[in-house]
Amino acid sequence: MYEQLSREDSVPSNEGITDERIAHAKTLLLNLEQYQNHPFTHAKNPEQFYMFQVESGAKRISYFGTSHTNDPSDPQFVALEDSFYQEKPDIVLVEGLVGINEQKENVREILRTTSREELIKTYGEAGEALQLAEKAGCEFESPEPLYANEIVHLAELGYSRKDIFRFYLHRQIYQYQREHEQRSLDELTQYLQSSFEEFVDSSGYDRYEIEDYRGELLSDVHLDSDEYDRETDPKISNEERTVINEISFASSQFRDAYIVERIGQNLKQHDKIFVVYGFGHAITQERALQFLVDPTAPSLQS
Repeated sequence: MYEQLSREDSVPSNEGITDERIAHAKTLLLNLEQYQNHPFTHAKNPEQFYMFQVESGAKRISYFGTSHTNDPSDPQFVALEDSFYQEKPDIVLVEGLVGINEQKENVREILRTTSREELIKTYGEAGEALQLAEKAGCEFESPEPLYANEIVHLAELGYSRKDIFRFYLHRQIYQYQREHEQRSLDELTQYLQSSFEEFVDSSGYDRYEIEDYRGELLSDVHLDSDEYDRETDPKISNEERTVINEISFASSQFRDAYIVERIGQNLKQHDKIFVVYGFGHAITQERALQFLVDPTAPSLQS
């Protein structure tokens, strides 16, 4: 789906993006009911991705909302590449790779020496977008909040340590399923080890307590089940929601607010931003980003 929102009589490039505007934009993120009522979520044959552009004067955000995949033959990668070259962005923002922010020269070397297919198989849409950015010589960033801050936020909402850990473990199991057609418990256990260590380090929770949770969950893991996809879907219908879905939604809301903040701060320094995130984030953030670029846009008045 492609939606263009534009306005000709806008502010000059270096004016208008203030911290106050960014703060208000974050209040315009869609809530669960608004998201579930969005036309894209009800389309009988939805496209694989959700695209929109918002602009005012020289400021322009192009958002490519993906269906997560690690299949290099997926047609959305062709659409992503076409959109990138059409936009000619100053900076590319990608999902879920916060480690790239502190080691960009090393990342650029990896992007130069790794094939497109291997990057997609390992990093999905983010790998494709980052390689395009490197080839074009533009900046890149993964605007994700600190893991520790997100865990604290979820705990403050009242979720238990076990359920918070279950959410992150289930999300990693789903990622493993996307990346591996042939699966085994031993391979999955090894795959999850780095995520387990990161969770223990970031949460500050007792290691033995989390090891017990991990052992319990892996003793009943279902390698070919779609439950890990469904349970980590933040926007699933109310009838199917579990506590893990609720945590996933709370996590997404926390991340969406941070992403909008970072987009706003980047707009102070760059004119053209290309964002590659899951389509749920795109739908949730569209109204906020329209306000960020042009608070007087007619689409915001309805």
